[in-house]
Amino acid sequence: MLGATGRCCWLLLLLLVATARSQVFNCVGGSIYIVAHADDDLLFASPSLLADTRSGCTTTIILTGGDSGSGVEYAESRENGNEAAKAWMADQDDVFTEFNATFGGKVVLVRTLVGSPGVQNVYFKFPDGNMDGSGFSVTGYQSLRSLYFGNINAITSLTGVSWSLTNLRSALGQIITARQPEHIKTLDHLSDFDAGDHSDHLTTGRIASSLVATYAPSASFAGFMGYPVSNLAPTLSTTSADYQDKLSAFFEYAPYDSNECQSLQDCKDQGRGEVSWLQRQYEVTPDLRTTSTVGSSTEPVTLPPGVNVAGSAKATASSVESTLTPAKSAIDGVIGGYPGNEGAEWSSSGGGVGSWLKLTWTTPQNVSAIVLYDKPNLVDWLQAGTLTFSGGVKLPFTIATNDGTATVVAWPKNTFIVTTSVLLTATAVSPSTENVGLSEILVMGVACPGCTATKTTTTTKASSTKSSSTSTSSSKTSSLSTSSSASLSSSFSTTTSPSASPSQSSSTVSRTSASSSSSSSSTSSSTSSATGPVQTSGNLALLASASASSSGSGQGPEKAIDGFSGVKAGYREDGTGTYTQEWASAGQGVGATLTLKWPSPVTLTQLVLFDRPNLNDRVTGSTITFGGVTTSVSSLTNDGSGDTVTFASALTGDTLVFKVTSVSATTSNIGLSEIQAYFVGPGAGSITSSTLSSSSSSSSATSTPTSTTRSTSTSTSSSSAPAATGNLALLATASASSSGSGQGPEKAIDGFAGPYAGYRSDGAGTYTQEWASAGQGVGATLTLKWSSTVTLSQLVLYDRPNSNDRVTGASVTFGGSTLTIPSLTNDGTGVTVNFASPVSGDTLVFKVTSVSSSTSNVGLSEIQCFSVAGGGTGSTTTTTTQAPASSSSSSSSSPSSTSTSSSSSSTSTSASTSSASSSASASPTNLALQATASASSFSPGQEASKAIDGVINGYKEDGTGSYSNEWASDHESDGATLTLTWSSPITASTVKLFDRPNLVDQIASGTISFGGSTIPFGELTNDGSGDVFSLGGSLTGSKMVITVGTTSYYTSNVGLAEVQVW
Repeated sequence: MLGATGRCCWLLLLLLVATARSQVFNCVGGSIYIVAHADDDLLFASPSLLADTRSGCTTTIILTGGDSGSGVEYAESRENGNEAAKAWMADQDDVFTEFNATFGGKVVLVRTLVGSPGVQNVYFKFPDGNMDGSGFSVTGYQSLRSLYFGNINAITSLTGVSWSLTNLRSALGQIITARQPEHIKTLDHLSDFDAGDHSDHLTTGRIASSLVATYAPSASFAGFMGYPVSNLAPTLSTTSADYQDKLSAFFEYAPYDSNECQSLQDCKDQGRGEVSWLQRQYEVTPDLRTTSTVGSSTEPVTLPPGVNVAGSAKATASSVESTLTPAKSAIDGVIGGYPGNEGAEWSSSGGGVGSWLKLTWTTPQNVSAIVLYDKPNLVDWLQAGTLTFSGGVKLPFTIATNDGTATVVAWPKNTFIVTTSVLLTATAVSPSTENVGLSEILVMGVACPGCTATKTTTTTKASSTKSSSTSTSSSKTSSLSTSSSASLSSSFSTTTSPSASPSQSSSTVSRTSASSSSSSSSTSSSTSSATGPVQTSGNLALLASASASSSGSGQGPEKAIDGFSGVKAGYREDGTGTYTQEWASAGQGVGATLTLKWPSPVTLTQLVLFDRPNLNDRVTGSTITFGGVTTSVSSLTNDGSGDTVTFASALTGDTLVFKVTSVSATTSNIGLSEIQAYFVGPGAGSITSSTLSSSSSSSSATSTPTSTTRSTSTSTSSSSAPAATGNLALLATASASSSGSGQGPEKAIDGFAGPYAGYRSDGAGTYTQEWASAGQGVGATLTLKWSSTVTLSQLVLYDRPNSNDRVTGASVTFGGSTLTIPSLTNDGTGVTVNFASPVSGDTLVFKVTSVSSSTSNVGLSEIQCFSVAGGGTGSTTTTTTQAPASSSSSSSSSPSSTSTSSSSSSTSTSASTSSASSSASASPTNLALQATASASSFSPGQEASKAIDGVINGYKEDGTGSYSNEWASDHESDGATLTLTWSSPITASTVKLFDRPNLVDQIASGTISFGGSTIPFGELTNDGSGDVFSLGGSLTGSKMVITVGTTSYYTSNVGLAEVQVW
């Protein structure tokens, strides 16, 4: 727990962050207006706006450019018009200053009225979404409505900045926090979509209203109605001063809008709505809200966890309207359709009831839920249908609203459907339907080679319910009725993996304990024989409900089972994590508990625990109570990368309690990023992560996954895990045949891997963490080049995690050998490939030889390269490695060799699938932590020692960084030096440099002098994410000097956030 000094430092840091943000604004209190377009506040929130502007403390946030597909110049002209109106209201000259500020990790434009500095406008410049939210072709059919309902995972502003809904919410929250308003005013947040108001108005109102309770609970709140006020009585007399002033202000705006009427008479002559809107101002109430006659969603709901496997299927249909709307458009990963992006939907040719869409896979799929998006136009409405699976399971569904948002078809927890096909058949359509179809179908599941299709004759009843959830995705859930759950559960199977061979040798990790109080563990190698099918569950934690002893805001217990895990699924000091993807207690340490509760008993053999990924909060001891047995667990890895705990024997129960028994000294809010729960039967493949020592009252041994083994004792077993290098790909430079913007070849060796390290259609991924070619498929190449010869025996390849772009065949050429690679897993999990024997070289070429039919931009999320001692196994094997995303730091775990059965000396080998598991060595030690540091100069609080304090952080313009965790020189640039000195010589081969994360100070080049050698390096990444440099081999010395050669033009205080040496 933090002591008094630590708490004071933490409070000071929060104060500094708040101060940095508040410096953007020139007043606190007053009012904030959050609107969609540059005329919204003038038309619908005035005369309230008149009074607030004249009070001298009003911030107006305008989310879209209101461009109507006409471009940024028109949008900026409208912005100028809003400012002219504000200047008139404030009785000041129309003179504004501007600067860029960062909120939510993105840059926005802030403009300030010179004569009244408390009057400010903030512009996000999103594209206009069109009346119905279909957007405009020139801006990619993007809209705030689509972002809000999860139909798109990000929206790109007119100035080219990509924003997720999370970014937007965070930015608005930070602005509200900095401004501390007394009043928050926005647009209609209660009325239905498609009920007369603009989609941008309704989405803006909803987003704004969702933030008030969190960021300004004491502020008053109002949402002003838009276009539908025309149907209500006037609230302003045409002779009143308020009305006259409202008119005058609006017609100060009008000359800047070429689509606007230019006088009241002009508006009357054209029969425009402005005549009515200018005479009215209404706050929306439940009684005044307008409702949709076509059935539109009002709030999004949460999509089920998992990976969408629809993209790997073949789609066929009863008919297609045209070549623009084929069946495969329903699995293209794009949620859209006519009247917007017509090519993004499947549309039948005159079809109605009886029309069908079928998805077929060559490999069985283990399916947990299906999500349906109807065509977004108001004419064609698929109202009900059935889903028929290959084993005979048949489920009905209904689609309650006619707006193209998502309907989730789910079945009881603890049940899965194994199938090779899904047939959707329409059983009801609206009377107006001309060409029934679908915008998109998502099938949440995972490939299950060798599994047997689920068979049942049970037909269950389904019901549709609305949800008030505010997380991003959709608006309704089609769920099975309670009465049908029992029969459904009894007829569905749990996940069944391929049958094992009659006799199978494998390495297992065994744990024994004399009693429940014992903490000893031992590792041994054994041979087991397995017959019959191998049983392996999915992550059963996803089927539980979670509760906790306490939790922080936005970090509830449900976040520990949300499907997001790994080194970025939680708060990180460097700002790269997502704090809402972890459970964090509220000020607790020892004694904190997390409880998982299943609706019926489950059987478990294995858990994977992911600590919070920040450097301070760490579980150093805990217990797991499940099925009547309490198991002690040792310290968790302190970077969120995951640790596997295997029970001494399979346990059955419906309640699991994780209890913290010891924590690090720096802990203030203990928690977990994620907990995963599995049943792994004899002979099954392993669950990837670290393996922890544990003890329990059971004395029997059981099989343990071995992908990253950490043990507290060493056995005398005749078969021990081989020693391994770190990931040598991090020391290479990368080039490619082509690459997309922000997805260069270097992203394939950036240390980020796994199902979220790349673009995903569900918006959960990060597209800038993968290499993607520019429109290439077969023939695309990725080349790694080392500065000196390296020896490799093993690769791990991670395909791009989206469902469309897939490598189905490739070759790797290295050291004169060519290795044939089979199909990669299509969800971004890793595939491990062993060379037949260790190979040496300095250049590796990965070449794509075949791709899926849906591929448009083939690539890789990551490639990892290892040299495993004893790795020349004489054969080539492939292992699917379902690992959490790896850290970008140097401490990557490295797989060991897999089991093999045949030898080969050929230089051209073919990879084959094996059930072998992988293991890895412990992470290398960061030797910089053992040094002392000095520098040519430093700024107060930013001494040289901060570059080796183990914290990767520094000052950031958006206030999310910590300036006291970095070395910053005192107004130095070129020629600045940082010196590390060790008390005795060390041997090192690699250095990782983290530039200061602010956008101004950047090292463009420099040198590292160590062990008699001077190694030049190039430009450092300007966000503090780190760059790895090889010393050209192992060098020995006691002093390392890092000299800055050149810097960016704007650099004023060059420095480093952190240095790592290993």
